[in-house]
Amino acid sequence: MKHRLISLGLVGAIVGATLAGSTVGAISSGGIGGRPANPDLKNPRTESIFIYTLDKGAEKKDAVNVINNTDETQTIELYMVDGTISNDGAFTCEQQAETRDNVGKWTVLAKNEVTLESMQTEKVEFTVNVPKDAEVGEHNGCVVFQKKDDAGQTKGGVRIQTRQALRMALTVPGNLYREVALTDFSVSQGADGRKYHVTAKNIGNVSVDTSVRVGLRDIFGRTVELTDGNKQVSALGGEYPIVPQKNESGKSTGKLQLNFEENTKLFWGGFYTAQASAQYNSDASTIGSKAGRTITKYSDEIRIFVMPSLMVLLLILALILAIIAFIAWLIGRRYGAAYREKHWGYHTVKQGETIESIARAYKIKWKKLARINELKAPYIIKPGRRVSVPIKRAKRK
Repeated sequence: MKHRLISLGLVGAIVGATLAGSTVGAISSGGIGGRPANPDLKNPRTESIFIYTLDKGAEKKDAVNVINNTDETQTIELYMVDGTISNDGAFTCEQQAETRDNVGKWTVLAKNEVTLESMQTEKVEFTVNVPKDAEVGEHNGCVVFQKKDDAGQTKGGVRIQTRQALRMALTVPGNLYREVALTDFSVSQGADGRKYHVTAKNIGNVSVDTSVRVGLRDIFGRTVELTDGNKQVSALGGEYPIVPQKNESGKSTGKLQLNFEENTKLFWGGFYTAQASAQYNSDASTIGSKAGRTITKYSDEIRIFVMPSLMVLLLILALILAIIAFIAWLIGRRYGAAYREKHWGYHTVKQGETIESIARAYKIKWKKLARINELKAPYIIKPGRRVSVPIKRAKRK
């Protein structure tokens, strides 16, 4: 299954370039990174991201564990940036050079540099101060970790540096609401299978951990088992966070664009119905909460036609030819019967006559005469039986 999703907002690798934005992925086992130092045992999501609910003007002290999983001593730089979303809606982090006016500005680290020996961890404290004029809703930032004096690699004239980041999601309480809408769903077909394109939009003001699924049903409404790579699944998809985002006019623009692929061999082909769904918890109080009710949104159904396999096409062709032959036979029999009724009569068999002698008398092949009269081998006819024979037309004067 292939996704266009670049990041999930967890601890991850960030590729920074002078001409490109940064993205977030997963931390590598042999690199540097960090984890929340004080996760909430009641909320598993806090093991991978910082999650806070803070009033306007509130202060929060916490810490991050800086990790060196390399085989060498590393000097690691730490700094804060604001969070944002990429073009396809995945959570990502801004560049260090960009102006900070959100969580990246509100958070002050006690240290901006640590030196760790191989496989060592150090706790670094920080303080978050929420402005008194902060907007109600969710705000995002990143704690970024980068090897000091890492020159990076130059590719195509662009210098690329690898960083790691840890998301910080801070919610200012008030009129919070959580809602997701499926704004686009389409299907494209190719020789190797089908691709499903889904766009889910966050129209609330807090993040939504959303289960996005795509399924296929046959004409009888039965769920089709899909082949995802080498796996058989009843639906494509997974769990994805959709981060809230607003434009300058205050309109919600937070969305997530996903692509799913499957290569199921649909032997019989025919018409199928594809549909996407988005399921999430309605509780807007905090990320990872399961206190609310489960809400499921569905996309419009899309009817698609799948070409049958070559064997099925050959079977269909053979069936069509058989039907045509049967219809031709019926027509021939019908018109043949009408012709005989008009041009044929009956002959009463006399003693000593055979099918051959009668056929010669009426100038017709004996096998045809036997077939029309439904005679079977050895073609014996008894005297007194009436058989159909062609009537000789009178010659015109």
